Amino acid sequence: CNENRLKTLALGDIDNTINSDEEIDEVYKDIRTKYNIGTDSCIQPYKTIEALAFSHLFPDGQGSYDEEREIDQKWKEYCKARLFSSDSRFAANSSYIFYLQYLEDLKQVYSGINIAFRKKLPMNAKQSLDEVQMKFLMNKDMIYRHLQCVRGSPQDWHQRLKDLFEMTRQL
Repeated sequence: CNENRLKTLALGDIDNTINSDEEIDEVYKDIRTKYNIGTDSCIQPYKTIEALAFSHLFPDGQGSYDEEREIDQKWKEYCKARLFSSDSRFAANSSYIFYLQYLEDLKQVYSGINIAFRKKLPMNAKQSLDEVQMKFLMNKDMIYRHLQCVRGSPQDWHQRLKDLFEMTRQL
């Protein structure tokens, strides 16, 4: 159903899409389907999104990362193969490079959040919806602590600032 809807959107058929909230509520009883949130909806986008977004790089719609392969390929291996291959179309396209970087950052953020919730924060779903509890965790930087490897995050900048102070202290 989602794949057919994605194809109709990609082909420009917006007359058949659901427009009003009443229609959405009639079709989907679960609020998560309206806003497309869930356990893996943000981590795993539509399998054809790369081929649809960069149709000039994938003219036949084949060869994207999410495609079925005989040998599984890791994300970093896929990126290296695309950027350093003899086919320079991928490396010459700056939009594609930024797309790969965005997906890498997104994977790191989700990984950091999952690690934070699994290891350091013994919470259940009800506690995660509590606004006071979440404000406490954010004020104590318990959530941000695991985002240190994510480029541009507050913890990344804090670590860079500490490195800068250490370098100036050595002078």
